[in-house]
Amino acid sequence: MDTLDKYLNDNEKDLIEERDIPKKMESMLATLTHDHFSDDDWIFERKLDGERCITYCRDNNIYMKSRNDKDLNNQYPELVEKLQEYTDKDFIIDGEIVAFDGDVTSFSKLQNRMHVNNPDKDLLKNVPVYYYIFDIMYIDKYDISNLPLTERKSILKSEFSFDDPIRFTSHRNTEGEEYLEEACRKD
Repeated sequence: MDTLDKYLNDNEKDLIEERDIPKKMESMLATLTHDHFSDDDWIFERKLDGERCITYCRDNNIYMKSRNDKDLNNQYPELVEKLQEYTDKDFIIDGEIVAFDGDVTSFSKLQNRMHVNNPDKDLLKNVPVYYYIFDIMYIDKYDISNLPLTERKSILKSEFSFDDPIRFTSHRNTEGEEYLEEACRKD
């Protein structure tokens, strides 16, 4: 538990479980609601228009998987290459792979990459992708999925450096109504 000792208090340590890295872990799903929208226990993240991806690092190897458990390594080799920098420990992270059209994520632009195995240099250059990571569910022999998301995001931010094409998904803890209005204006 050495990796986690610096992050967790005694109560939180009861929420984690030591175990081998699972072969498959379900992604945590966002909850859409208008009830308790400004509750201090809620966080608000930007909605990204891309492809959901869970990444496993097992035995120094990176395995990127879609929500349907489809292998994504060949579609996004630049992401795999960047994630290889973190193979000193096993982990499971969750995020969204996106492409941009200007300042806005564009699913239609990402579709140019989604089904292309081993993209050539021109496609890599013309349709760059970014992996916005918003959760870590397993690290260094521990399932931490029962910790509050804010704690997991804190661990994630401390354990990874976020250099392109890997990015951290920030969040807000307050002003939920204002964030929703802002998102609606941009849509």
